[in-house]
Amino acid sequence: MKSGQLPFREARWGYLLAAPALLVIALVALYPLGCTLWLSFQQKIIKLPWLHTGWVGLANYRELFTDTRFWQALAHTVMFTVVSVGLELVLGLLAALAIHRARILTGLTRAAVLLPWAIPTVVAAVMWLFLVNPAFGLIPMGLRFLGLPETCQVLLAHPASAWAVIIATDVWKNTPFMTLMLLAGLQVIPVDLYEAAALDGASRWQACRRITLPLLVPAILVALIFRTAQAFMVFGHIYALTGGGPGTATETLAFLNYQAILNDMRFGYGSALSVVIFLGSLAFALFYLSAMGLQVKGEERS
Repeated sequence: MKSGQLPFREARWGYLLAAPALLVIALVALYPLGCTLWLSFQQKIIKLPWLHTGWVGLANYRELFTDTRFWQALAHTVMFTVVSVGLELVLGLLAALAIHRARILTGLTRAAVLLPWAIPTVVAAVMWLFLVNPAFGLIPMGLRFLGLPETCQVLLAHPASAWAVIIATDVWKNTPFMTLMLLAGLQVIPVDLYEAAALDGASRWQACRRITLPLLVPAILVALIFRTAQAFMVFGHIYALTGGGPGTATETLAFLNYQAILNDMRFGYGSALSVVIFLGSLAFALFYLSAMGLQVKGEERS
């Protein structure tokens, strides 16, 4: 047998074994994405079937990028993504460090921390909807106890307070996911590094800054990729809590997409908006992946 035959045969078997998984990925992900991209260049309005339907080129994208409602929804989405994911990263890191250092009831503590993450998104939003109800909610009752005006107690009626409730709901539900990812990263850091640092006289803060955080960067970036993609497509919290209101003050890209496709039946315009949402999520992911690549190159040089 020639020397090059065995690697070629192994590679061929590798492709054959991976073919079913690649086929499933193509059917589940690539085919719908391709159909959405194709539909975004067409005009299809189910409510108005007498209008011209067919290829319209970039008309849907031109309409999208000249619509102030789209830019407002984009600003809302970016603001929500940055604030909520940032808070979840900080709180998740603190919780992961606390759980990692815990010595008693670790299993019970981890189960309790992960409980909000196990609750479905709409159920969690409805729970918070009861909490902020101006008639019997615990949060407005606390605000009344503090003597705040009645208008401050109707939290979902004002844009700023409505966003605060939406972000609080998302942070409460998804911080456990961030905690779980960072806790997994903490558990693979060798204990010998901390023992060597202690022998050199390093304090806990110095060990955290010089050992924990640098070695935790890959886990942080992976967690940020998943959470940022989810946050950029936020829909359930908006739908259950505010419905995009008051007015369009809490409308995000995903909720605007829902309105375009399911309410207005504008499948071409909605598909163009779906493509923009996908590209936005992809941009965040590529940014984090490039940051991870730079971090890996820095470690190799050092």
